Amino acid sequence: MAVRKLQLYSNSPEEITLIGISSAVKDYRLIHYFNKQMRVDFAKIPDLQYYVTSTRMLTISLYHFFHDLSENNWIIFSNRSSDNEYVLPQYKNLDFFLLIDDLMESGEKDLLIKKMRKVKGLSLATEMDIAKVKKIDLLYADLEMHLTEVFKKQNKGRE
Repeated sequence: MAVRKLQLYSNSPEEITLIGISSAVKDYRLIHYFNKQMRVDFAKIPDLQYYVTSTRMLTISLYHFFHDLSENNWIIFSNRSSDNEYVLPQYKNLDFFLLIDDLMESGEKDLLIKKMRKVKGLSLATEMDIAKVKKIDLLYADLEMHLTEVFKKQNKGRE
């Protein structure tokens, strides 16, 4: 019997932009400030069930925005799971991450970070070096599959 493989045609982790965020406010309040001050429309989507190991799962809060001009997904996710464990433990000083499904040019990224730093409730926004972020490839793959499932369910609900 032939084995079939499912291939996802998407960006590799090296082709994404990741920005670390530090904020003392709750996620929903930060998103409200983001939406208001950055003129975006992040919306809460179902939490991600992220398997750190085959037996240990973290539930991660997610917010999604589709950027029409660049045609990219923007995702803000918490660095703390519902069980208060770190999603990316090497960055315990960061509370959230903004993941953009595209590699932004340096000037564009700097402008975005500059705008982000003006958002109320945000104390730090910093560019992350993807090459140094452990297990980002696994997290990114899970995020992509999760988004696909969420959008399938939304489209079925419209039919």
